Amino acid sequence: MILCDRVGSQSGGLSYRLIQLMPVGPLRDFIINNPAKGKIMRHWKSMALLFVFTALVSWPMLAAGQVQGCNTVTFEGIGDYEAVGAVTDGPVSVLFGGSWTAIIDSDAPGGSDGDFAHEPSESTIAFLSDQASTTIFFVPAVSYVDFWYTASPQSLPLTVTAFDIGGVEVVQDIGSTVGTSSGGADCTGDPNGDFCLWDTIVLYSPGNLIASIQIVGASTFDFGIDDVRYCNEPPVANDTTTWGTLKGSYR
Repeated sequence: MILCDRVGSQSGGLSYRLIQLMPVGPLRDFIINNPAKGKIMRHWKSMALLFVFTALVSWPMLAAGQVQGCNTVTFEGIGDYEAVGAVTDGPVSVLFGGSWTAIIDSDAPGGSDGDFAHEPSESTIAFLSDQASTTIFFVPAVSYVDFWYTASPQSLPLTVTAFDIGGVEVVQDIGSTVGTSSGGADCTGDPNGDFCLWDTIVLYSPGNLIASIQIVGASTFDFGIDDVRYCNEPPVANDTTTWGTLKGSYR
């Protein structure tokens, strides 16, 4: 692993009765098939209740396919090497599989060995500590997702696939930008960081709402992501300004 050099794991489980309340689809299959994988299960009871509560509260919106505006998961505030877990902002809960782990820039306060630079927002990004549980879920489903990524040459192309609530593929995007200075990217650290060039992935499915996405590297998983934005419709031009676009010279 180049992005960082240590990972962790923690086991957990889920209540059968709470699982039975969930709709048939990839999220329910994910929970059933991952009873002891990933730190997202660390607080399994609260996560399961969160899912049920979110589904009940937002059911009319889910049925109508309406998620108003855009929200962004920046990963800021999550500790170094902590599981990302569930993030709720507005009407949507974003559930990150247990392999998704936050990491802080080594040049920033609280950081240890995050080997990246020019991250789109502040100092924290997410990476995959392993390949056990890599799916990202959106509850209720959304129509538009974009995010920034940085990747080693060995991880490219980066294939990002979106699925509807029934697990059917609806749209896909490919990332092919080399993000490491050691791999040939025209960038430098700030002052340190080999992963220093960022590019974007965009997914839009107006007819089949996006309920989950999977991000797969070619031969390795040496990549990181930041600023996962999700919307009901593509954002307007004046809604796209982030640290990533302000640092456009590094894109």
